Amino acid sequence: MRGILIVFVVLYHLFPSTVSGGFLGVNGFFVLSGCLVMIRSRWESAQGGFSATLFYSKRVKRIYPPLLLSLVLSFFLFSLFYPAALRGVLKELLSVLFGYNNIWQVIREQSYFERTFSVSFMNHLWYLAIEMQFYLIWPLLFFLWQYLRGKNKGNLYRYGLGAGIFLSALLLLILYRPDQDPTRVYFGTDTRLHALLFGVLVGSLFTISPEDTTSLAEIGLLILTGLGYAALCIFLNDRQPFTYRFGIFFSSLLIAIFLFLLLRQQKAARFLDIIPLRYLGSRSFELYLLQYPTQILFVRLFPRSTAAKWSSLLLAFLLAELVWQLLHNENLRKIILSGKRSRRVALAVFLIIFLVAAAGVVRAGSSTFANQQQELQTTLEQNAAQLQQQSTGFAQNTGRSKSVTFIGDSVMLGASTYIQEYFPDAVIDAKVSRRVIDGAEV
Repeated sequence: MRGILIVFVVLYHLFPSTVSGGFLGVNGFFVLSGCLVMIRSRWESAQGGFSATLFYSKRVKRIYPPLLLSLVLSFFLFSLFYPAALRGVLKELLSVLFGYNNIWQVIREQSYFERTFSVSFMNHLWYLAIEMQFYLIWPLLFFLWQYLRGKNKGNLYRYGLGAGIFLSALLLLILYRPDQDPTRVYFGTDTRLHALLFGVLVGSLFTISPEDTTSLAEIGLLILTGLGYAALCIFLNDRQPFTYRFGIFFSSLLIAIFLFLLLRQQKAARFLDIIPLRYLGSRSFELYLLQYPTQILFVRLFPRSTAAKWSSLLLAFLLAELVWQLLHNENLRKIILSGKRSRRVALAVFLIIFLVAAAGVVRAGSSTFANQQQELQTTLEQNAAQLQQQSTGFAQNTGRSKSVTFIGDSVMLGASTYIQEYFPDAVIDAKVSRRVIDGAEV
């Protein structure tokens, strides 16, 4: 299941105008996380007792090693090829490491849906922050489950989950404003909590049946909910009010029903265990951490290049595989650590990568305002030259119809490469210092 979800997320990052609802794949990860943490906690409780200390220890070991390695690799690449992206990154880095990045981005009003040169390569880690905040309070939620279940009031706990789901969904309706950027709604822990609680609810209902029965009705509903969720991921988009008022919640509901039925129909679930999906699922976390930064890097180096996007995806796969192998392949670790020479080589390589990454942060932090202005001026000049070439081509090919025309100033000029990602056939007429009154003449 993770394999399918990561495909939607990655395709959305690469082609937001084609797989316009792929960001809903994150909802699926939230539901899945809530379900798995509940099932695992119940199993540990049955085996001898649930331990909050052990739970936190496992979460730290699961999250931080791949996160730290991915960050070092990302910083290394940007230090070498696009150091300007590291300016002012320390505060954002702290928000990532301490699990409040979504709150930090809301305060900074950093939209997840921006396609400009100001977008951070850590913009996608808001998801991890919400997961970490949920894990922080999970032992309390599970101890409450144990207490109520011990008093034969397990249903009362589920009613409480239902109330939490309802309140979270209600906040989506109340807080969303069509005339404002949806950052607060999209990044909010409170507005995302319903997906995690849906997962917890599914996990609380899960029972291991001694008989592997097959229900055609449940299989049919499983297929329908799966297709419905896939349709939302393909056709919904981040500019529709429906997405925030109902779409995000509805996608969580569909994936929760899908997961519940999947747990009941084990035979039907085997189609998700094919080798490609199993591979993607096992590397989904590492791929999520690394795909977005590599894409941002390649897009900034090679604007409007589809080949660059696919190349960035290939690099992300290679880096994700490297991180996974280093963390999970015991034989590889034994080979590296078995000999004195191999240990020295591995340590030297890591130190070089780490020092280059750190130097990029220090260098970017010490850059002057004049340097930033010069780089901005260079970007504007390059975009202006590209638009001039395109306008010449449009003039020669008068039979080609254009659906959208953009007229603007330096802000639009700086963002022109990203406007063309959403509107590949657009005509953009943007110049530095253009005034509003100049629009009529244009």
